[in-house]
Amino acid sequence: MKRRVVDTHWLTHASLEPRLRQPRWLQWPGIALLALCLLLVTSGVVMGKALVGVADTAAGQQRQQALQAEVERLRTELAVEHATRDEVERQAAGLNDQVAELTRQVQFLAARSGDATRPEGR
Repeated sequence: MKRRVVDTHWLTHASLEPRLRQPRWLQWPGIALLALCLLLVTSGVVMGKALVGVADTAAGQQRQQALQAEVERLRTELAVEHATRDEVERQAAGLNDQVAELTRQVQFLAARSGDATRPEGR
């Protein structure tokens, strides 16, 4: 039987270092691609939050405009109600003046005709 000779000298002096099979100049594009991907993901998250913030701001502005329109509508309605109430009060005052005048006329006619009847409630 033939004895096999194994050279162990290189094994005793070798250091245990993991080595890639690719040359170093081929590793940099992979690292750059990984960094670019991380940058894109991070910027996408930031931009997503910014876009949500912009959307919230736009929705808030639309809500504010809708509320301002509603306030303006209610102010106009209130102004119409005040004008209507003022007109009704003016008409009521005119009618009260007419009632007072008619009451005086009825009393005058009743006194002139010698009738003892008076308008009810007086």
